[in-house]
Amino acid sequence: MEDVFQKLILMIRAYYPVLYLHSYEYYRTKQKIKGIVELLRREGKKVNYYQWDCVYGLVQILPDKTEKRIERMQNPLEVLAYILNSKKSGEKNIFVLDDINNHIERDEVKLMFRKIAEATNNNTHAIILSSIYRLPAELEKYITVLQIPLPKRNELGEVLDIVAKQSKVELKTNLRNRLIDAALGMTSMEADLAYCLASVKDGFDDKSPFTVSSEKEQIIRKSGILDYFPKNESLKDVGGMENLKEWLKKGS
Repeated sequence: MEDVFQKLILMIRAYYPVLYLHSYEYYRTKQKIKGIVELLRREGKKVNYYQWDCVYGLVQILPDKTEKRIERMQNPLEVLAYILNSKKSGEKNIFVLDDINNHIERDEVKLMFRKIAEATNNNTHAIILSSIYRLPAELEKYITVLQIPLPKRNELGEVLDIVAKQSKVELKTNLRNRLIDAALGMTSMEADLAYCLASVKDGFDDKSPFTVSSEKEQIIRKSGILDYFPKNESLKDVGGMENLKEWLKKGS
């Protein structure tokens, strides 16, 4: 696991009651949390894992991966009250709350989070998951914030390998590295879509890293803050200076 998820599991073991995970990748982050739950269960701990959002309400994910709807409680105050009262001796309860921070400015919601943080039963963990950081000053001392980083090279490589396998293409090492480089800074979903486009459009040929870079450029343009300049060139693209290029090759 990455360092931040190692830190997350330590915080859960250390009974941190309320955590705020700032991430653009809901699915990937939940998969990592599920991995932590499985690890705790393998250690012999009884762990109850729940997910909540404002559409489907509260759902318990059972050890056999089936889902059990607790109640259709879309109201954030209802689910926070449920968390506050979920005290089972010897059992750890982990609740992942999608975008509940959209309601966090309400006085009642702030009070409920404070009560959860102050509760003596610290085997219950409320985890806020959102792509937007929104935390009132009144709760800053009660909630621990973790920034979930974007995928690293090895994770992007796993995404690429899945797309290549589905496309029945065996990537050469150099091309694979260039494709991973082109996707750095993307989320797993963005990289997956860009790799699929490169497969369909280019058949994963030498032009495919430029296709991925072009998709990254579109993503960056959405922010309206940065300009993007593709970096897919190699020494072959540099004119002249043959002696210098030969020296660089020998030194690499």
